[in-house]
Amino acid sequence: MKKQRQEATMKVPSNIYLIIANQIFPIVNQTTHIGRLLVNDIVVQDLKISRQHACIRFENGKFVIYDSNSTGGTFVNNQQISKCQIISGDLISLADVEMMFLHNSSKVSDKAIQPTNALNGNMYSSDHDKSKTIRAPRARHA
Repeated sequence: MKKQRQEATMKVPSNIYLIIANQIFPIVNQTTHIGRLLVNDIVVQDLKISRQHACIRFENGKFVIYDSNSTGGTFVNNQQISKCQIISGDLISLADVEMMFLHNSSKVSDKAIQPTNALNGNMYSSDHDKSKTIRAPRARHA
């Protein structure tokens, strides 16, 4: 019983990321929901993605991805899954939206904390653009 409680409250390691379309999303919660709905931790605005497509859970010291009965399916390294342990470097596809799961990469960690720059090299091209700052998801507290 004590072991079960320890596993349930195990802290998610730092430096865990999901990279989707050149955007870096830190994984900071024990359960990270991915889908089209705004209530998800990571929102992917693609009609092929289900509203609640998949979730990544930190269980027993390992990361496991679960398909949430999605229409387009969840794939890890080109194999369709309903549940699968994932490790750093695994390629995940939700429907046909590809992403990579990374753990403990200092290069990614450094880039994730830097502000996003505009394509023309300026931080902001006008005052209006300041409202478009991208923010990482906040950690949930139990």
